[in-house]
Amino acid sequence: MSNLLIFNQNFFWIIIFLIQVFTLYLLSNSFHNKLHFLGAGITKNRLFIAKAVGYIFFIGTLVHELSHIIMARLLFVRTKNINLQTEIIDDRHIKYGTAEIEVTDPFRSTLIGIAPLIFGISLIYFLTLNINFNFLTWYDAIKLFLISQISNSMFLSDSDTKDLKVISIILLIILLPLLFINAKYSFFSFNETIISLKNFFFNSSFVLFLKNLNLIFLVTLILNLISNIFLNLLLKIKRY
Repeated sequence: MSNLLIFNQNFFWIIIFLIQVFTLYLLSNSFHNKLHFLGAGITKNRLFIAKAVGYIFFIGTLVHELSHIIMARLLFVRTKNINLQTEIIDDRHIKYGTAEIEVTDPFRSTLIGIAPLIFGISLIYFLTLNINFNFLTWYDAIKLFLISQISNSMFLSDSDTKDLKVISIILLIILLPLLFINAKYSFFSFNETIISLKNFFFNSSFVLFLKNLNLIFLVTLILNLISNIFLNLLLKIKRY
């Protein structure tokens, strides 16, 4: 298989993966909103429903907050406590949990903030391996439950991404002048980096990995889609 064909396949599967993650984000938000709307319409108690949803997604919230803690420890940033109590902030924003982490530089803060997405995608990948969808066992059912929990709780809040814009601007300020100066005076070479990237993307095993990853996320999307359809049916029944 030619390098160009492998690269095109990799690029295709990367795009599909990004589309699936974005769709999963939309479905997750839709599921949470419908669940709150349905519950609030029945009980008329928003805080009670928020706490009930918090209990439903307790494992997902735990994984989310532990991801922050683990990444902070890996980056040698001190951590304090994990709070898994559901709260309504300013009578509108629902917070399912928080991880208390000491203030650090924007670079490490950004990595700590995006940790739930990194760990979430990794965990979903490994949980879905070896699931026999033709004959589900109780062990497979537990893994599917965990996948549902993680996929609905791994996305980032505003506080998780507060330093991401700062880091993007800093990197642009640093890299653009360096690229301009290097293009003019050739102080250093990018050849080794480019060769390493080519070796990575022109690797047929990476194509297989991307295919498996996309298949796994397709399963996750189907689970979330079924959940949304089920809530839609409940909302229609409630209207009648």
